[in-house]
Amino acid sequence: GSIWVLNGALDATKIADVSSIANRKNITVQKETGFIYLLAGTGATQAIYKVDPISGAVSSGVAISGTSITGFNSICSKDGDALKLYAVIEISGPNYNYAEIVIATGVATRTAGNTSHVAIDTAYIGSTLYMASGDDLYKNTGPGTWATVGANGLSLNYEGLATDDTTLYGYVAGKQYKINTSTGAATDGKNITTNSGTATWNYTMTG
Repeated sequence: GSIWVLNGALDATKIADVSSIANRKNITVQKETGFIYLLAGTGATQAIYKVDPISGAVSSGVAISGTSITGFNSICSKDGDALKLYAVIEISGPNYNYAEIVIATGVATRTAGNTSHVAIDTAYIGSTLYMASGDDLYKNTGPGTWATVGANGLSLNYEGLATDDTTLYGYVAGKQYKINTSTGAATDGKNITTNSGTATWNYTMTG
């Protein structure tokens, strides 16, 4: 029920309590503004909530919707675009698709073709979109086309993805790993702590 921020040493500090928001699904950092956005809800009835990383203030939420969209699975941001978030969505089938969400209005517009992969999380590095599904990493190469990069080598499913715009990070079993974007291999696993303590990390990390 909380959002935590990690520093370079992977020491986590709690910045916001979001326990009052039900069915929390995914978070991302909007790279241009620094605000955190939380995706929450079920099916086609979902919203995005803006979180101020300095004050911890949480907005009342903006309902998101789009034509023929039956669900939203994950969100991410893209360099150079402060007005939109990018989401993996569900459409009838069920099939999975990709959409742009206008932050101010919540309007979602489908932008890519179908995929059978169930996205755990997505992340942009430059103009390249990566997706984690199970223990595999995929790269978007065109509308509805996802090339398999490779498995993380841990035989464990991803919990989330994040990036500093240079390195792709994967979160697996409570640890942060560097992910090779050519092979998918996970290396340099590091534990996450909370406020310099030794408590077990029990939260899905996305960004």
